[in-house]
Amino acid sequence: MPPPPPPLMDEVVEEVLLRLPPDSPASLVRAGLVCKRWFHFHLVSDPGFRRRFLDFHGRAPPMLGFMMYSRSATRFVPMSASGGLQPHANLSGLKACDSRHGRVLLRNTGSECHSSIHIVVWNPITGEQLKLPEPPRWNPHEWTAAVLCASAAGACDHLNCHRGPCIVVLVGTASYKHFACIYDSEAGAWSEPTFAPHSGSSTIDRSVRSTLVGNTLYFVLHEFGSNQRKISPYNYQNILEYNLGTRRIAVVQLPRSRSSWLIREPFGPIELTTMEDDGRLGFVRVEHYSSLFLWSREVEEPAGWVLRKTIQLDNLLPGIPWKWACWRFLVGSAEGAGTVFLTLKDELFTIHLRSGRVTKVYTHRGSCLTVPYINFCTPGTKASMTT
Repeated sequence: MPPPPPPLMDEVVEEVLLRLPPDSPASLVRAGLVCKRWFHFHLVSDPGFRRRFLDFHGRAPPMLGFMMYSRSATRFVPMSASGGLQPHANLSGLKACDSRHGRVLLRNTGSECHSSIHIVVWNPITGEQLKLPEPPRWNPHEWTAAVLCASAAGACDHLNCHRGPCIVVLVGTASYKHFACIYDSEAGAWSEPTFAPHSGSSTIDRSVRSTLVGNTLYFVLHEFGSNQRKISPYNYQNILEYNLGTRRIAVVQLPRSRSSWLIREPFGPIELTTMEDDGRLGFVRVEHYSSLFLWSREVEEPAGWVLRKTIQLDNLLPGIPWKWACWRFLVGSAEGAGTVFLTLKDELFTIHLRSGRVTKVYTHRGSCLTVPYINFCTPGTKASMTT
């Protein structure tokens, strides 16, 4: 019997593994189970391999799943190719409000009617939970928060920093002022709040998650009429801009809806996003019940908003009765992935803004904020899944 062939060199195996499809982390998990040699020796379990894998494909980490709030708890819904990531954690009484750099930010559901603020940072891969102390008290009317790596604007590539230090930015409105403060996990304390006056006609929209562009976070604002009532469910939205470096707060105006005022048609909530080609700030809005408008913010002169794309939903969702058109709402956006979540009656879809590809991902009752979880999970990155 001839001797078995010599094993392939690690360099050759790595070149083969680099060519596995980036949309299927499960394929890397299966590759790591082939033999101990492939799992160890700086192959699929090595952070350097994850970096080379993404560089080879020129892509951001994949969306492993998303968080939805139902039955008084947040549940993690894995995508079909999530690599087997199915975290188990007690998230009862908590609602996801943001996710970034491998972490999920959760708030207590009683925050809407009580002055107490409870925030938890959760790592779905390791199962770790960090309960934050209460921030300084100023009785906010509305508030939301964002989580990010402590080196968000530094040299970190965010491919393996989900267990490192993080910061949480809390923003809100109270007594004719916008405010913001930062929690640093290394210091274990909140900073003093930064305030900016406003006319009292706007408040933070906690149903839309934030977006990070460079060193600046963006949040959605609701605008009110003179009688302190919302003019329509989602009309007159603007954006709150918070610079992490200068800690200055500013308001960015959005273009008006193109819906006809004669038929008094409200448009659905916007979703903030980042443009796939250049990473600049953008937002998506449903208008006329059947059109998806993608806008981007131009920073060069003349600065302003430019309509980049219009997507006809009737072409993407054929066979849906027109009577359900008014049930189309945007409920989430995957930052950096060019994907938005749209709910239609009891079904949840993802829409890829560049290709127009539509995928049904969930069946549910009612619409709520959908928070995607984007990370790179390979063998060796998982620890205990329980808390």
